[in-house]
Parts: sequence; structure tokens; C-alpha cells
Amino acid sequence: MNNKQQYLRCVVQQVFIIGILLISPPLVLGKNVVLNDINHVLSDYAIMESEFLLGKILLFHGNDSKEPLYVSVRIFESENKYIEHCNQFAQAEPPGNAYFSIVYNEVVIYKSKNYFKSIIHEGQHCIFRVTFPKPPRWLNEGLSEFFETAYVSAGKAYVKPQKKKMMRLQTWLKNGELLSIQEFLSWSNRKWRRKNQKPENISSTMSWGMIYFFMSSNERKDILKRIFSELKNSKGDSLEIIDCVYEGGISVFEKEFHQFIMEMSAKRKIQF
Repeated sequence: MNNKQQYLRCVVQQVFIIGILLISPPLVLGKNVVLNDINHVLSDYAIMESEFLLGKILLFHGNDSKEPLYVSVRIFESENKYIEHCNQFAQAEPPGNAYFSIVYNEVVIYKSKNYFKSIIHEGQHCIFRVTFPKPPRWLNEGLSEFFETAYVSAGKAYVKPQKKKMMRLQTWLKNGELLSIQEFLSWSNRKWRRKNQKPENISSTMSWGMIYFFMSSNERKDILKRIFSELKNSKGDSLEIIDCVYEGGISVFEKEFHQFIMEMSAKRKIQF
């Protein structure tokens, strides 16, 4: 490619980005989240959209600080470079295509096909750790699984349901194979990880389903926030707190959760 072709390509790219910014509704939240793209991989609009969605997640978690939260994202376009980074800094085998490093306080991602989903998933972990340093695994992963399909439409934030997880839950329930809430919430973080194996991904599917249930109505969202508060203040474990906070206790929660599973629709989106 000669200099003239490079120049024209650069101009076209800039015009395209400006065009998107002009026709799209403004994504403004008072800049409560600032994304630090360490390797300078993301487009201006991708950064803006990520900041908007992560900012909405931050507000959902009850953080209304006037100081912005900085989320550092290190994206590798080379899989080999990503693996090298994991081996050097995570001192472990790469955990999939993305992870959040608590030690370095940054999101690390290999730019695969669905990398934008990873930005929101791992960014949620970063944000949640600020407001809740040691959350139970089902809650932390459930929130990230839920928010990872977030998108912007007409200046508002929505989440799309995940069809595969939805179908798994419906199949398990129909076949009498769905875990009881009592058993699932009794799992340690280590057992949660051990049980979360492909292709079923039992742990993340159950966690996503519970969060999707709570986020499906304003009343349930308020209950979820009460669960946050009780857990943060160490007033019991997840099972005890849900039994106390949910009207009718854990048995009513499980009954309504099962009913919700059977009525799930892949067409239903949730605004947050």
C-alpha cells in the first residue's frame, strides 16, 4: 500500500467514526468510568460505548462518587502475546480469552471474535470489587455473565438474554436435573469453579439464571441490592440471606425461579 492509499484509508476511517458519533445518541453519564486502553487497540466509539455501559453498571452497584473510576484494559491482537503475558504476570495457564487481574487491577483480553463481551464481563468484575471486595462466586460471576451481553440502543443500556443458558435451564428443569437452590448456594468458590466445565457450564449457567431472574423486575432488583448489602456487612451466607430477604423464604424463591425459567423468552431484553 502506497502513501496515498494509506492517507485515503485513514481519512475514510476517521469519517466513518465521526459519522457514527453524529448519528448515534450521546452516550454521556458524567464520565463516571474512564477506560484506559493500554495497548491502544480500541476505536473511539468502542471506548465510548464501553465507558457508557460500565458507567451504568457502576451506578447499578450504588457507586455515585463524583470521582471517575479508571478501568485499565490490556488487549492483545496476537494470541501468542496474550499467552506470554499470562505466563509472565498471571503465572498460570491463560484462563480463556480474558481475565481480571486483582493484583495489577487491570482487565487482560485476547482480541478474539467476542472480545467486546469480555470487556464488559471483566470490567464488571473490576467495578464490583470496588464496591464489594470479596463477593461470593455465584454473585460475582452471575453479574458478569448477565452484563456481558449489554448493548446500547437509542442512548439506553439493555441486556440480551443468552439463549444457550436459557435452554440448558429449561431442559434441566423439565428433566428433573436442575440443582436445588440450597445445594447450589452451599458450594464453596472452589467447588463453583470445579463444576463449571464445558459444555454444560453448570455453575455459570445457574448463576446467570439467578441474576437474570432478579434483574427481570424493579421489585426483584431491589431485593438483589438488599442481598448485596447484607452480604457486604457479613450478616450471614447467601442461603440464609435470601431466605430472610425474599418474601416467603427460599422455598418461595425457588418455586418462582422455576416458573420464571419455564417462561423465559429469547426475545426479552432488559433495560438497566
